[in-house]
Amino acid sequence: LDAPDVGGGPWTEHAAKRLLREIGIPVTREEEVREVEEAVEAAQRIGFPVVAKAAGIAHKTEVGGVRLGLATEQAVREAAAEVLRLGAGLLVSEEVRGRLELLVGAFRDAQFGVCGLLGLGGIWTEALGQAVVLPGPGSEDVVRRALEDAPWGRLLLEDVRGVPLPLGRVTDVLFRLIDLVEGMPVEAIEINPLVVREDGVVAVDALLVPREGAR
Repeated sequence: LDAPDVGGGPWTEHAAKRLLREIGIPVTREEEVREVEEAVEAAQRIGFPVVAKAAGIAHKTEVGGVRLGLATEQAVREAAAEVLRLGAGLLVSEEVRGRLELLVGAFRDAQFGVCGLLGLGGIWTEALGQAVVLPGPGSEDVVRRALEDAPWGRLLLEDVRGVPLPLGRVTDVLFRLIDLVEGMPVEAIEINPLVVREDGVVAVDALLVPREGAR
């Protein structure tokens, strides 16, 4: 994959997820729009229920820029009008549910080089704040040992209510992100959440930060 132009500050969610798709990481089906009726048309193509999110805002939830569970055209119309008042574009995305939500990322460390990051995602990221840091390039055995020491690690290593989760799919995403940061002018990239289902994983939100001075 050729290195893209990553200068100019953090990428939008939509742009970051396009890059994730290019490197083989599953992402939500979504469309970026600018008008209310465009949002309704996008929802019809994607299929209900959908999520409406403010585009171009890193911390969307804190500013009221996320609307979940939009199951009708009217719900999309109302939510889109509210979110568009924030002054950004609008991202209409399929709503994805799973057994577990994770934070998966990679970043550059001055001492250890490129490292991976794995923790609980969604609402649990700040509540628990117990992510595992793994110096790259990593291996599935190293990830397993790290998870054995993490209080929440059994959620991935053991069945969740009798349902096994695909740890191999999670580690594959982690290693792809490490490779991405290693090979491109990227300071950090984070997926939060990565929704884990019995049959695979889906990146629901993502943020990419370019290296300072990258052009």
